[in-house]
Amino acid sequence: MTKQKKVTINHYLNKQLKPKEANGLLYYAPYTRVTFDRKNNKFSMDWAKDFDISLDIKPFYNRFTDEGFTSFLQKHPGYVMEIDRTIEQSIRYEYHFFGDDFQLKGFGDRFELYRTLLYALFYDKIREDLFQELKKHLSKVELMEIGRAFNMPIFTRDSLQIKDHDLRKYQSILSKNSFGDISMCYVLSTYQVETERETGSRLATIFDWVVNDLKPDFEAYFNQTLSKKGWQLSTEVLEKVDLFINQALSEVY
Repeated sequence: MTKQKKVTINHYLNKQLKPKEANGLLYYAPYTRVTFDRKNNKFSMDWAKDFDISLDIKPFYNRFTDEGFTSFLQKHPGYVMEIDRTIEQSIRYEYHFFGDDFQLKGFGDRFELYRTLLYALFYDKIREDLFQELKKHLSKVELMEIGRAFNMPIFTRDSLQIKDHDLRKYQSILSKNSFGDISMCYVLSTYQVETERETGSRLATIFDWVVNDLKPDFEAYFNQTLSKKGWQLSTEVLEKVDLFINQALSEVY
């Protein structure tokens, strides 16, 4: 049996880059170095990207002092563990998928994409077409309200706050495809996956869908839970999720 190749991960402050200075303190950019199959790759790490976690130590424009970075890693072991697991599993997935053609170069860009919330990706892709259709039926005030609802979930950890009577309204005025889109946005803004971090869960990401094969569990959740409200998960809207993810991946591979 072939021995599994080791993935080594090291988080550090890149002191080869010029720091930012504030209040007499020096703030350095955090980086991550990954070693796999005798190859190294380093990339900047955005510890502030995930708005679904409450951090008591806030990065200063995603930069840290020496003491602050050490304290951050020590106080959030679950979050660091999740980042490390995501990196390792993503590398092993790519190595299994590409075989000898696998390249560690450019992994930082791919890793940032893996961390992208499914909701953010999907909404960004369907937003313009959806609002063009909503404009035909809603007042300016109603458009502002639904726009605020769509833009806020990621940052407030709230769902879209779409109630049953709203769904019936949207279903009556929107095309089948657009209603499927708005329903998918709602589900993606509420669907949680288990995680090592202190909160115990977070919103689903591209990593979950691609590397952890989330799609079957997601379909089961929809069919078992939301179908009771009369919702239907169309094949077309699921294919859109796959399409948008594949398009995004093709830009970084």
